[in-house]
Amino acid sequence: MEQNTNEYGKIFSLSEAVHLFGEVKISFPVNSKELLTHCSKTESVIMFGVENATLFIAGKGRNILQPAGVTLSPEFAMRVFQILKVEELLKLGNSEITEIELRDEVLDLKNGEFILELGMPCPPYCA
Repeated sequence: MEQNTNEYGKIFSLSEAVHLFGEVKISFPVNSKELLTHCSKTESVIMFGVENATLFIAGKGRNILQPAGVTLSPEFAMRVFQILKVEELLKLGNSEITEIELRDEVLDLKNGEFILELGMPCPPYCA
């Protein structure tokens, strides 16, 4: 059986990200320890989406982790990242705050001088 080698997310330097993806339009600060707690509540992937200036964080199967008590429509667009990539970003950046950033056409995570980008769109790739 062939192992799935798809990676949901790639880490870039801050300067590379600005060059490749443009300037940040809006940013949502999240405590990095809180983000790790969210990661521990799900399996393999975590996803992020923004609507009406509200950040939504969900786990595998689009199970909402933040904000509590919310139900998302199946059409609501999110970006999926592997938890291993999020953990790698937090180790590299070593910052207490992780920024969930919206750029022109992308959503990324910033910690320190590093950016996690190239998450998969959900739908259709809702892992």
